Amino acid sequence: MPRIEFVLDRLRPLGWLAFACWTVAAPTGIDAQSVSEMAAGEVVLTILHTNDLHGSVHYPGEAQGLAKIATRVRQIRAEMPNVLLMDGGDIIHGTPAEKIYEGMPIIAAMNAAGYDVAVAGNHEFDFGQRIGQGAIAAASFPMLSANVVDAASGESYGGLLPYMIREIEGVRVAIFGLTTDRTPEIQWPRTIAGIEFRDAIDAARSLVPRLRDEENADLVVALTHIGVEADRELALAVPNIDVIVGGHSHTRLDEQVWVGETLIVQTGSAARALGRVDLVVQREENEGPSVAINGRDGRWWGHGGIAAPLGLEYPGQPLIPLSVDILDDPAVVAAYQPYNERVQTYLDEELTTALEPLAAEGAGVGEIPLGNLQADAVRDLTGADIGLSALYSLNSAGLAAGPVSVRDVYELFGGYTRQHLVVIRARGATVRAALESANADAVRLHVSGVRARADDYYVGEIPLHPDSSYTVASAAHILQDYLIGRAGVTVVSDDPEAPTIRDATIEYLRDHPPLANIVEHRVTHEP
Repeated sequence: MPRIEFVLDRLRPLGWLAFACWTVAAPTGIDAQSVSEMAAGEVVLTILHTNDLHGSVHYPGEAQGLAKIATRVRQIRAEMPNVLLMDGGDIIHGTPAEKIYEGMPIIAAMNAAGYDVAVAGNHEFDFGQRIGQGAIAAASFPMLSANVVDAASGESYGGLLPYMIREIEGVRVAIFGLTTDRTPEIQWPRTIAGIEFRDAIDAARSLVPRLRDEENADLVVALTHIGVEADRELALAVPNIDVIVGGHSHTRLDEQVWVGETLIVQTGSAARALGRVDLVVQREENEGPSVAINGRDGRWWGHGGIAAPLGLEYPGQPLIPLSVDILDDPAVVAAYQPYNERVQTYLDEELTTALEPLAAEGAGVGEIPLGNLQADAVRDLTGADIGLSALYSLNSAGLAAGPVSVRDVYELFGGYTRQHLVVIRARGATVRAALESANADAVRLHVSGVRARADDYYVGEIPLHPDSSYTVASAAHILQDYLIGRAGVTVVSDDPEAPTIRDATIEYLRDHPPLANIVEHRVTHEP
C-alpha cells in the first residue's frame, strides 16, 4: 500500500513546508519560479468535480448552472498548475432540451467547459441505447464504467472505458468509473437489453490492484455513480483508493467525509456547486508515492497558519458555492444556446385553457382530475383498452387557471414521466387484481377506459370479464410496479424511444376543450 502522509510537519522540510512563511494572496497565474520551489518529485494537483447535472446548463439570474461553474473552472485553471475536471454521472436526462435533442445540449456544454472525464450514470440509459451511445460518442472526454459490460462479450459496453491514466508532471493518475449496479431495477428491461451491470465493489476490488501494480498509478481516483452510502462501503471494502468522487444520491457534502485513508466527495445535484480537492503527490524512489490532501483532519492549506503549497490560495471547504453575480461562461452558453432557443419556442406553445385551477392536493390519497387526464392521454395516444397513470412526480402547485402551455405540462409532470410508454396484454382478472392491490388503501393508480361501478369494474358498458384479454398502456416503470410479473402478462409494444406520459399529455391537450376540475369517481366503487 502506498505510504500516505497527511500531516504537514512530516513532509519534506525543504519542500512546500517552506511556504509557511509566505503571504497567501490570490494569484493571477502560475509562474515558473514558484513551481520550481517545490521539492523534487512533488506535484500539486487540483480535482474539480460535479455530479448529477441532469442537463442543468444556463440559468440567467440564478445561482445555478454549468455556465457559471465553467467560469469558476476557468479561473481555477488560470491559478493552479494541474487541474482535472470530472463529473459523477446522470448527465443527459432532466430538461426538455435533453429529451428533445437526445442529450446533445449538455454534452455540447460539457465539451465547451473542458471536462476531462465523466462516469456513466443510470440515467444515461433512459432514452434507449442508440441515444445513450450517441451521447458517449459526442463527448470530447472519456466516459467511464468498469462494471458496465456487453453481456455477450464481457468487454466494455458502448464506448465506455473502465479507466483512464493521465500522466501529470511524471505523476500517474488513474481514474476508474463505477455505475450503480441497481440500474436493472430502475430501467425497463429492453432499454438495457444486452448490457450487464456487474457488482460495483467487486469490479473495484479486481481493478484497483491492477491500477497500482500494473499501471503504476501514484494516485487512484474512483469516479462513481453509486450513491454516498455505497461509496462508504467501497472505501471500506477496497483499500488503496485515494479519492472517491461520487454521484447518484444527490448528496451535498459540505464537509469532507473520510473512511480510513479514502476521501469521499459529492456536490449535490443540478449544477448548484463545484467541488474541489487539492492534493500534493510526492514520488520517492523505492518507497512509493505519498499523497497529501488539503483539509485532512481539518487542516486547510493557507488557513490557520497552515502552509500553502506554491504560496497559492486554497479554499477552506470542499464545495465552492455559486452566486448570481458569477458571469456565465460565453463558450458554454454559445454551445448550449442553439438548442435552448428552439426548445423555448416549443415550450411556449399554447395547448388549451384551464377554466379553473386543477389542484395537486390529494394525489396519492384520492382520485384527482390531473391523474385522470394523464390516464386519458396515455390511452388516446396508444389506442389501448385501458390507460394507467401514477402521480409519482406531480408538482404540488398543480395547474393554474388560464392558458395551458407545453411548459406548464413539463412543470406539472416531473421526473418519472421520463420513461417511455409500453403496451401489455393481460386478462381481466389480472387487471382487477392490480387495481385492487394498488388502490386498496388510497388511489395510487388513475385509470382511463375502465371504471368502478357498484361492486364491479366496467370497460365501457361491459363488465371487466376475468378471462377476457385487454391491452393496458402506461409508463414502463408503472407497469413494472403493478403488472409485469403477474401470470399471463405479455408485452405488446415496447420501444425505448417511444413517447412518454408527458409527450402523450402534450399531444392530448392540443386543441382540447377547456379543462374543468371534475372528479369522476373512476376508481372508487360508487353505488
